[in-house]
Amino acid sequence: MTTDIELTPAKKDVALPEILSPEGSLKDASASSVGEIYKRRNILECLRYYEAILDHKLGVESQGPERVLPENRQPPKLWYMFVIWASSGTFGLGNFSIGTLGWSYGLSLGQTIPIMMFGILLGCMTAAWCGTLGPATGLRQISVSRYSMGWWPTKIVAIFNIFGLIGFASVQCITAGQGLSAVSGYSLSILVGIVIVTVLALVIGFGGYRILLVIEAYFWVPFFLLTLILFGETGDKVSLQQPATASGMKFTAAVLNLLASSYGCTSIFCSWISDYFVHYPADISRVKVYFLTMFGMWIANFVGVLPGCLIGSVLAQNASLAAAYDAHGIGEVMLRLMYPSGFAKFVMVIFSLGGIGFGAIAIYSAALAVQQLAAPLQMVPHFFWSLASFAGLMVLSIVGKTAVPTFLSNILALVGYFNTIYFAILFTEHVLFRRGKITNYDLDGWNNRSRLPVGYAGFGAFVAGWVGSVLGMVSSFYVGVIAERIGGGDVANMLGLVFALVSYPPLRYLELLFCGR
Repeated sequence: MTTDIELTPAKKDVALPEILSPEGSLKDASASSVGEIYKRRNILECLRYYEAILDHKLGVESQGPERVLPENRQPPKLWYMFVIWASSGTFGLGNFSIGTLGWSYGLSLGQTIPIMMFGILLGCMTAAWCGTLGPATGLRQISVSRYSMGWWPTKIVAIFNIFGLIGFASVQCITAGQGLSAVSGYSLSILVGIVIVTVLALVIGFGGYRILLVIEAYFWVPFFLLTLILFGETGDKVSLQQPATASGMKFTAAVLNLLASSYGCTSIFCSWISDYFVHYPADISRVKVYFLTMFGMWIANFVGVLPGCLIGSVLAQNASLAAAYDAHGIGEVMLRLMYPSGFAKFVMVIFSLGGIGFGAIAIYSAALAVQQLAAPLQMVPHFFWSLASFAGLMVLSIVGKTAVPTFLSNILALVGYFNTIYFAILFTEHVLFRRGKITNYDLDGWNNRSRLPVGYAGFGAFVAGWVGSVLGMVSSFYVGVIAERIGGGDVANMLGLVFALVSYPPLRYLELLFCGR
């Protein structure tokens, strides 16, 4: 297997970058022994030394969120933009569970499929646009946010991004744990299954950008082939005549809620997508980046939720299977639907491992986001924050394992609200105030607070967007005032988008007028 990203083998007699200076630049030095590092009695320098060792010996990435300059880029293959999204948990039990939401909301299969198709497409459109800024700037997504949100408010974006990544990844890990438990006849606990999947995700995510991107480019292939088999084994049990159980205002609410959930499962890419595009050439066509990303993401995610849609249709007709789903999750249902039993168990194990893909992405990108919360955190090696992200993923997965459907719908909804507001602010800044030109960004000042917007406009629009979202949101813990008036239908994304789009331009004009930047 060949790749445009060179994974350099270990070399002898090569000086290792030892530590970081206070300014954050690498000092070239050779350490004659590990003891020399310990004599300095600085744990940070020790960590940086071992990070250099890992990078040198294993290719584990040592670069943090710094801008990747055009001359330092190692361009991946162009088609990676199209296929890597198929490995991000798309063909795993987590996405299959998203497909069953139509049934849980009381919609028929014929209603569920077009709603999810459209909702997923909307999320892909917003995420793909955010992705076009990666190659053009060489900046990770959180760093790009500084040009609209400002220095301090961007830290809020980073926090939301971390929780969104870890939250959605935990859904993938929980459903994977359920699947492995079902295969074992429940002799293996869900907890052990969660541990297995999260550890495997750490192994991939720990390696960093180069290793992660190559693996994600090919990881999806066996899952896609088995998904085609799953279509064949469940297709004869599906009924297109099964009517919806929701009607009137409840039907309206069900449509809006499913639209919000399906949109949330792809809009989640908005706040970290550029992390994976920073090594592409700065002059690559943004149109090409947009359409390759959008269609790749849309096709993969839509095909990935279709098995869940079909299974939801079966659950609507079969009370015993519906009870099994409530008790043990989608893994138990799939074991009962597929045949022969030995093959079904094999397929279930593979699908359970599908959650590894997004788990690895979450661990890597969450670590980058943590490094941008404060300058001292950026000095701590990336691999340390990868371990911290892994710990957070493990804890959240364990906490949420008892109520997957509710946990899933809440996570998807909240992630969707945040990314809608985030996209609205980035898009408005780029189109209105940067005139759609990357040359209007001071890219050399990406890490200089005095050369970035103050952030009053970004923060104000972010708050305004959340006011709109709260008014229209629907979750297990709160239903907004406007949502209540339409039968509990989720309109938070629409209101959040409008509130952010309307509030940002005047606030930004005032910020430029009084602050000058």
